[in-house]
Amino acid sequence: MREILLFPLYHPFVTLCVYGVAAGVLFARFGRFADHPLFQWAYVMGYLMLTLLFANSRGKSLDMGGGYGAAFAGPIIVVAGIFIGFLFNLLALQHCAGNAIGAIGRFALSLNQVIWRKSYDKAEGAEVRGDFETAIALYGDEIEKDPEDGEARRRLAEVLLKNEQPREAAAQLEELLNRSSGGQWCKTAFRLAEVQQDDLARPESAAELYRRIAEEYPDDEMAAYAQSRLRIIQGERQGVEDD
Repeated sequence: MREILLFPLYHPFVTLCVYGVAAGVLFARFGRFADHPLFQWAYVMGYLMLTLLFANSRGKSLDMGGGYGAAFAGPIIVVAGIFIGFLFNLLALQHCAGNAIGAIGRFALSLNQVIWRKSYDKAEGAEVRGDFETAIALYGDEIEKDPEDGEARRRLAEVLLKNEQPREAAAQLEELLNRSSGGQWCKTAFRLAEVQQDDLARPESAAELYRRIAEEYPDDEMAAYAQSRLRIIQGERQGVEDD
């Protein structure tokens, strides 16, 4: 029993290699259990401890041998052993690294969402107070920092409409439209068409957008609304012609 417990101290290199193979098998066969952060941290700490134990034991044994040969061969043997041990642990380390990177990514995303919410909360607060000029400036700052921030541009367009600036709102929606695709393009095009029709009295421009939505995206949920709006414009146009 004593020999088994002291085996890692006498044979740290062998233990390091077996440790890596066993960990790789556990990660591959028992994913849900092995993916637990505590288990992975325990594995990584064990790997580091065994690596240090091997390096320390080899250094002592080579020092005892003495001679110029040991002075040159010693570091090479230690580095080679560490590298081989790393190869035996490579699959398990890759598994841990992948999960760690995923966790870091999720944390960064959540942090970004917190920052995003804080910056948008100021603009939303200004909207609630009726301070549209401040809200416009804040959303403009967000767009200046990130021109691809479609949500900030959409919000800016809505505030501009509240502030009775439909031309500027239409310009923001047109810019957003150029940066959108798919379902987002349909929603943006429909909103722009509404502004063209209701706020700018440009039924022809609105009709063209409604037509494009219905023809290019017939399966999108906005297509039916676009067709309905298009029929209204066509009916109004027909009424004017009849008069």
